[in-house]
Amino acid sequence: MFILKLIAKIALLPMLLVLLTLHILVKISLNLASIVAGGLILVVFGCLVYVIVKARWTDVLILGLMEATIVAVTFGASMITGLLDMASDSLGSFFLS
Repeated sequence: MFILKLIAKIALLPMLLVLLTLHILVKISLNLASIVAGGLILVVFGCLVYVIVKARWTDVLILGLMEATIVAVTFGASMITGLLDMASDSLGSFFLS
């Protein structure tokens, strides 16, 4: 049984290294993109308030969709980070057992 576990650990080691590398890269890119997206959200929100005051309802729809898209992309990236974190944790616990 020990030999089978050792073979499985050796076979899964490259996958764990790839998962950890992807996790680090996605987390770094998410942090950098959040800074840019935060500024973009503020600008779009400012434009949205201006357009609401001027009662340009078509532009309100377009800017609202832009705002929702930015938030959805950021949420999707954080979901990917969470999934990579769960996968690397489960593989890491297999290696420690």
